[in-house]
Amino acid sequence: MLNSVKEKYYEQKSEGEKFEKAIEEEKKLEEEFNKLTIETQKAKKVFEKARQVRNDIQEKMRLAFLSCAQEFQAPGYLFSLNSFQFLLEKPVQQLPDCNICFEEFNSEERKESVLHCGHRSCYKCLTEVPNKLCPICRKEYTTEQIIKFF
Repeated sequence: MLNSVKEKYYEQKSEGEKFEKAIEEEKKLEEEFNKLTIETQKAKKVFEKARQVRNDIQEKMRLAFLSCAQEFQAPGYLFSLNSFQFLLEKPVQQLPDCNICFEEFNSEERKESVLHCGHRSCYKCLTEVPNKLCPICRKEYTTEQIIKFF
């Protein structure tokens, strides 16, 4: 009987040591998790700042493009001065998503584009719309009238 008690004691002692090691491991992992969380938050701030810089540049490009487009007043061009004057007078607002598919604009598949009525969507959606009507105001357009920002 004494041997049985000793065996249970050593077994319990062994389990206690395993428990202590598990607690130490958990503390180490929690510290690592907290460290990685802080690094992730810092990376997110850097990413958001870079995105804002890109958005600012993109807006400057849009305004510069529309300003240049005003030069195309001569007969035979697809757009009239009045169309672009309307675009320049509209308040500037950041629209990071397509009005049709709601995907974020990017420089690959979802290039931000504008119609002569001033509404934005991605080039892919505008070219794939079967009826070629603006999804916002329903004005007709042709594929040649789609202006890509990138």
